[in-house]
Formats: sequence, structure tokens, C-alpha cells
Amino acid sequence: MKTLDKKLQKIVDKYKKNLKDFIEKNKLDLEAFSDIEERISEKIANLKELSETNIKNILTEIGTPEEIFAEEVNIEPEPKGFWAKLKKKSESIIFLGTCYELGQKTGISANVYRIFFLFLIFIGAISGTSEIIGISMFGYFIGFLVLRTGIFKLFFSLILGAIFFMLLIPSVVLFGAYISNFHIENIYPFMEVSFLFPIGMAIGIFSLLVLGVFFIHFAFSRKTLGIKIFLTGTISFVIAITIGIAVLSDLYQKYLPVLNQKETFDFSFETKDIKSVDFVKGHYKDIIESTSKAFYIKPITKAMTKTNSIKMSPDDKIHVKITKNIYGSKEIVDKVKNYIKNINAKIENGLFLVDLDIDTENKYPAFMIALEIEEIQIPQKIFFNSFYYTIDFEKFSLKNLSNAKDMENFKDVIAKYCEKYYFENGEIFCEEENAKKILENYLKSGSKWKKHDEVISEICEGEINSELCQNKLFLRNFEKSLENNMTKKVQFEFDGKNYKATINTGKTEATSSGTQESGENKTEQK
Repeated sequence: MKTLDKKLQKIVDKYKKNLKDFIEKNKLDLEAFSDIEERISEKIANLKELSETNIKNILTEIGTPEEIFAEEVNIEPEPKGFWAKLKKKSESIIFLGTCYELGQKTGISANVYRIFFLFLIFIGAISGTSEIIGISMFGYFIGFLVLRTGIFKLFFSLILGAIFFMLLIPSVVLFGAYISNFHIENIYPFMEVSFLFPIGMAIGIFSLLVLGVFFIHFAFSRKTLGIKIFLTGTISFVIAITIGIAVLSDLYQKYLPVLNQKETFDFSFETKDIKSVDFVKGHYKDIIESTSKAFYIKPITKAMTKTNSIKMSPDDKIHVKITKNIYGSKEIVDKVKNYIKNINAKIENGLFLVDLDIDTENKYPAFMIALEIEEIQIPQKIFFNSFYYTIDFEKFSLKNLSNAKDMENFKDVIAKYCEKYYFENGEIFCEEENAKKILENYLKSGSKWKKHDEVISEICEGEINSELCQNKLFLRNFEKSLENNMTKKVQFEFDGKNYKATINTGKTEATSSGTQESGENKTEQK
């Protein structure tokens, strides 16, 4: 090899150093370095003139370490030329790498996604549609989070782990209740549950624990506990679900909501000292508050009154028919039919009351018994209160009211909210004072007062179109809202001729007064 000066030797030594470092870094055969070193010496020896240009040409001809060992380390050679370099650059990460990752995962060039993204931005800009730009930027950023950071994998794994642990808590409680022979009074909810239930619960708790630990560990460490752990948890979970379906199917067959037994209880009450009876505050309120509850499910439902069940009595007695309905298979019915030994009913202080004689000695499984008031018969001219759907609307009449014609538009309202119904000559009426009170409250609440001038003719003494009447109606409509929001007291006085309206806010008091004849109005504020 020809002797090189210091400058040329420095160029060759730098090349050899880079070459040797690359070989050692990628754990390649060092013999390759010796071969390349020998080739460099041969080429330099054949040079007619030792110059910097000739030395660099020899090294360029041999190639960079990446080019020489491209196949061994799977490195693509550096492209040459402007367009080749631009193409390679476009296929790498430019900004956040969203388009690059999409290209890698779909096999479509990243440039296609970049052009589409820029096209959306351009369309949004020239059309002035900020929504398009915003959605595009949001989608690009979400793509970055999903494809580049893995943050969604973190949250997804964390949520899955948390779900399994949240399912674990009620499962342990339920399993513990079964093991402890849980019951409330003499009702045992697990009495009819299949023997598969504890097996499925044990397997299910195990699977939830394994899967919860697996996903929580993966969320924070980004490393799994192994496919065997995952499959163990998953297979156990599937087995538990299968057993659970079998248990539910067994319970469904036992508790299929088909009526299997119906028993009727008839009651009659003398009306000598009874003027009114309330069927709302009695049997609907506290019938079964003291009965057993299992997991907040009451086995006995409240005594419902059937639609159109209230009729006029053929005699002077009140007749009530109550049915006890038991739901479930014959096996369940046979076990629970004696839970309610008897039903007692009475009218006391104007209230219809029902007491249940319940067996507290024997054991009973979970069950459902529904008490229903099938029919009520009430004599004429005895006031009664019930839910509006229990009366026959076709028989409801307002002709007992002194201003029946004016009230006709409010027939449905009065029928619905009446608390003192009564029978007379086969028709159903609402007691007059009760009807007037209902209408007054209805108008007071501000319900469509502009359309009901004819109804207030009695209140306004026939002067429906007078300013005085309109003022009074206005005050009635807004009295409630004013009292609730800004005033302490709203008062209206009218003696047929003179009127006075006072609104007190606590800090100020405004008074408006005048007479119907003159139409004059005087307002004072304190």
C-alpha cells in the first residue's frame, strides 16, 4: 500500500472506524472488516495519483456500512437523488405519525392519508366550515393517541380490570349469603336454587379474580402474565356463565309468571254510622310495610284495585271482594299457599284497612303473592275516595253542581281529582264543594286560564269581560308562582263591588284597589 499523508490517512482511518463500529454494534463477522480493509489497500495501490478526490471515490465505491451490510441487518440503502429522497422521507413519520401508522396497518401509502387530511382542511378553510377542520384535527389527535401512544390500551385494560373487580364484590356477598343460609324472618331466598349455584359462584369468583389481576397488571406494566393465566380466567368465566344460565333456567321454570292459584275473600260492612270511606289512604298505604323483604323485593305486592271496579251497591251495605293470586309452578304454589293464612278487612275512622294473618313459623322460599281488590260496591249517597281509574267515567256526571254548564269543560279534571265521589240513581257525582276546590286549585296553578272565561262566570258574578274579572283571574293564576319565588303573601279581596289586591314581598307592599262600576284603579306602594 502506498504511503498516505496525514490528511488522506485521516479520511481512511475515519471510514475504517465507522465500519468497525457498525460491525461490532450489529454483531457481524469481523472477517468482513479484514476483507474490506484489504480491498481498500488494493485500490489505493493501483492509484496513479494520491489525492483527496481519488481516496473519497474509492470509499464511495466500496459503500457505507449500511449499504454493505444492508441484507445482513435488513437496512435499506440510502436513496440517491432528490425524488428518491423525498419519497423515502414521505414514507416515514412527519408530524405525530398518525398517517404513517395508518399506512403501516392498512398497506396503503401514508401519503394517501396525508393528502386526504389536507384536502379536508382545505375544504373547511375555503368554505368557512370550522366544524370540518375541528373534526379533522380531533380525529388526527385521537389517531395519535390510539396508534402511537397506546393510552387507549391502558384505559381499556384498566376499565376491564375494574369491571371484573366490581363484579367480584357482589358475587362474594351473594355467595356469602348462600353459605350463611341467608333469610329474613321465615323466607329463605335460596331455598329453591339449584345445587349448581354454589359451584358456579365459586368458579365465577375465581375467574373474576384472575381476569381482574391480569388486566390491572397489564394496564400498569404493559406486560401480560402469560397466555395460560388469561385462558384460565377466560375459560373459568365461560364455565361460570354457563352454569349461571342453567340455574336461571331452572328458576324460570319454577317461577314462570303464570297464575296457578286464585283465592277470593268477600267482605260486607254495615253503613249505619259510615258517611264516607277512603280506599286510597287505607289499603294502598301500609298493607305490607311490616311483611318480610328479601333483597328489597317484597314477596307480597300491594293490593291493587282493578279498573272500573267500583259499582253501586244493590243494598245498603258496602261489599269488597279481594283476591289472593299466587304465581309460579305447582311446586312453588304448594309450598307458599299457606304463607297468608287469612285476610282481615275493616272500615275504621273512614279508612278501609286490610290486615294480613301471616304464618311466621314455617320456612318459605322466595315467592310472589299479589293481592287485588276485584270489586267494590257502595250504597247511594255515601262519599268515597278512590283512584280515578276505578270509577266508570261514562257514568260520571256534573249535573249535581249548581254551575254544571260552566264546569263542563273541566269534567275530566274534576273526575280525576275528586276525593268525594258518591252514587245516586246509577250515576257517579263529585261533592260540590270538593269540585269547586278542584277547579279553584286548577285555575290557581295557571292552567290555560285564557281559554276558560266562561267557567269563572260565577266567580266574577257574570261580568266575565270586565277588567275587574280579568285582574282577579290574573292574580289567581300567578298567586302560587309569586308566593314561591318573590313574594311572601298575595291577598285579593272582593265584596261584589269594591276590590283590593295586595302583594307583599317582605321589603315592599303594593296595593291595587278600585270599583267595578267606575273601572277606576288606584295603586299604592310602600
